[in-house]
Amino acid sequence: WYDDHPGTHRMPPIKMNNTVLNGWWELHGPTVKAAATRAAAPHFSYLAGRYFPTGSPLDVALRGVTAGLADFYDTLYSEPMLMGREALERFAAVTVGFGEHYQALRQLCLGRNIFAFQLAPKVHKLQHFPMLAEIVNPRFCQVYAEESQIGTTTHCWKRSMAGRYQAHIQR
Repeated sequence: WYDDHPGTHRMPPIKMNNTVLNGWWELHGPTVKAAATRAAAPHFSYLAGRYFPTGSPLDVALRGVTAGLADFYDTLYSEPMLMGREALERFAAVTVGFGEHYQALRQLCLGRNIFAFQLAPKVHKLQHFPMLAEIVNPRFCQVYAEESQIGTTTHCWKRSMAGRYQAHIQR
């Protein structure tokens, strides 16, 4: 793929410990960051098209998720701060399609006792992006600090409950 797309940056090698978290198959860790995922999305779509070419429900859903992710990023990063009506409609369709294929993959995998495609907060949040995009393109107001907000908030809360603020943190 890289030979056909000169100038494409290679991602750092993905290790086995970047593929499973709490028993669920998913990409995570310092190697797999948002910018790397965004850059790799077209590559994922290409690989899915090449290695999952049939009309089986699994192949269709895999191609739908990877194409949807690539289209999602392409729309966010090619549109201005205030998106036009056509772009908003296309963005909503891409996001809903991604969600439908993602849920189909989850069900197909669970039917085979494979824990993959967990409905994590990030996946849920993605479904709200078209609504936000009607106000402002989410690319212009996102920050990486939000990505682990739930875990960070929980960690801070637990530390506060056991620390010097224990007596009045609830109030």
